[in-house]
Amino acid sequence: MSQQNKNYFIRGNIFSHGIYFVFYGDLGERTFITVRSPFGRKLFSISYKNGEICLFLPDKPEKCGKDLDMYWDYLNVKTPFDLKNLLTGKFHISKNADYYCENKSLIVKYSRMQIFYEGLKIKKVNFKNFSAYYYYEDGKIEKIVIKEKGKEIFRIYVRELREV
Repeated sequence: MSQQNKNYFIRGNIFSHGIYFVFYGDLGERTFITVRSPFGRKLFSISYKNGEICLFLPDKPEKCGKDLDMYWDYLNVKTPFDLKNLLTGKFHISKNADYYCENKSLIVKYSRMQIFYEGLKIKKVNFKNFSAYYYYEDGKIEKIVIKEKGKEIFRIYVRELREV
């Protein structure tokens, strides 16, 4: 089984617009994540499979559509990264990718994406005007910072990420 096909349970916090949100869910062939307020009220859930994302809001009918359109239009989250790849730090690398070393980093470049590794751990991913920065504690992802044109748009704190 490849790294891309593994299933994970994830739990953590999102910091955006000065507010912390709690999230938990499953990442895998079918990804399902629930986001709650700091006081436990369910805000929404996301189901993601094969490029289609469905948004479940309390007391409203589900809305489904293409993944990036749903992020941008309904959640007002601007990020071009696949949810599972972003949260696990495991990005698909094409056979046609270019590899080179620079400043103690291995850099993988393909299409319009650049992935920077240090010591076999992903440190940064650039795609178009967006960047994801990874921070580690005890060898595990602790924090992911998403920036657009160098300005932070949100932070994800990973409290638990385990294979199931």
